[in-house]
Amino acid sequence: SGLCLSLNWNWRYPPAGLGALSLAVGVAVLAALRAQGIAGLALKWPNDILREGAKLGGILIDLRAEGAGPAYAVIGVGLNVALPGAARRAIAARGTTPADLAGGPGALPRRSALAAALLAGIVSTLVEFSERGFAAFADEWRAADALRDQPVRIEQGSGSVSGIARGIDPDGALLVDTGAGRERFISGEVSLRPAA
Repeated sequence: SGLCLSLNWNWRYPPAGLGALSLAVGVAVLAALRAQGIAGLALKWPNDILREGAKLGGILIDLRAEGAGPAYAVIGVGLNVALPGAARRAIAARGTTPADLAGGPGALPRRSALAAALLAGIVSTLVEFSERGFAAFADEWRAADALRDQPVRIEQGSGSVSGIARGIDPDGALLVDTGAGRERFISGEVSLRPAA
């Protein structure tokens, strides 16, 4: 019903902009899915993969870095391939509309071919990210941004903020126009939901 994989990556020295790594990996995942004939894809900041507006999967990165020393990342990707009805209902009961790869036109890709395409794309992205940072992926991420110019609510430990999503800055931080002006949110600090 799903495909979950993880990849360990090490850098001798942390590349600049490491906080935007999940966004760059999102671009790689979309490219791999599109190469398998999957359409209707978008990205939701900071780490969700959408299909026709519903959640197809996500990216989770466990990152450890030392100041002037090595950096380590475990990059996890999970995708819904062919969700059974019971799983679909359980996910929906938690407030998330699920999507899967089986729910669209065309043949369902083989899981092994999909896993190989994802890993190849992510490795290529990690090499380029090491050399050029997030700037190499920012335009593609912006083109796939599902929430740009949409009303959103950002939930934080201290409360919530509502506004209009205005994309990302060069570091991958979310920009939101609020009553207090344009605010910047960093991955890992917030939960993002479409505003009611």
